[in-house]
Amino acid sequence: AVPRLSPAQLDALSDPAHIATLMAEAAARREAERPPPKRLVIQPVRGGRTSADRGGPEPGDADDLATPADPAQLAKGRSRGQLAGLVFLVAGLAFSAWIVEDVARDAAAQHWQTTPGKVTVCKSERVSSDPPRYVSHFAYRYKAGGKWHTGRRVRFAGGQGDPVRTYKVGQKLKVYLDPEDSAVSTLQPGVIGWAWAQLIAGLVAAALGGLYLVLAGRRQAG
Repeated sequence: AVPRLSPAQLDALSDPAHIATLMAEAAARREAERPPPKRLVIQPVRGGRTSADRGGPEPGDADDLATPADPAQLAKGRSRGQLAGLVFLVAGLAFSAWIVEDVARDAAAQHWQTTPGKVTVCKSERVSSDPPRYVSHFAYRYKAGGKWHTGRRVRFAGGQGDPVRTYKVGQKLKVYLDPEDSAVSTLQPGVIGWAWAQLIAGLVAAALGGLYLVLAGRRQAG
C-alpha cells in the first residue's frame, strides 16, 4: 500500500529549504557508508625510481626487474654467430679465389698470341615453354700447333653473355691462345665490370665474416 502523507509533510515537501536539507543529509549518509580508499604505498627501488604495491612497476623499471638471461642461451647464440661468421668467411674466400684466377686470365689474355678462327655452331634452343627458357649453343674452330681445336669460351670471368646475338655461323674470329696450353682460348680479352663486381662481393663477404668472428669472440671472452 502507498503511504499517505499528512498535510504537514506535504507542506514540508513543498518548501525548497527543507528539500535542500534532506538532500544534504542523504549525501552525508552515502559518504559515511562509502568504504575507505586503499592506501597506495610507494616503495623506493634501485635506481632512484619508485614502484607501487598495486599496479605493478613503473615503465622505466623494466631493466631493474628483468629476469637475468640464461647463460646457456647466451652461449648458444654466440656459437651460432661464430658459425655464421665462419660460413661467410670461408664462402667469401673460396668465391674470391675462384674468380680472381679468371679475372687474372682475362687481364693477361690481352697480351696473348692470336690465331684465325671461325664460328661453327651458333644457335639458341628452347628447353622450356612455361616459363620460356632458352639455351645457347656456341662453338668455334681454330688451328694451333698443327692441330685443330674447338673452343666454346667467350671470356673467362663475368659470364659468357649471349653469343647468339653477337656471332653467326661462318663468322671469322680472332682467337686468343693461352701460351701454356693452346687448347685454352678466349675471344674477348680484358676484364668487364661485372667480373670486378663479383670479385669485390666475394672479398666483402669474407671481410664481414672475419669481423663477425672477431666480435663474437670478444663477446664470449667478455
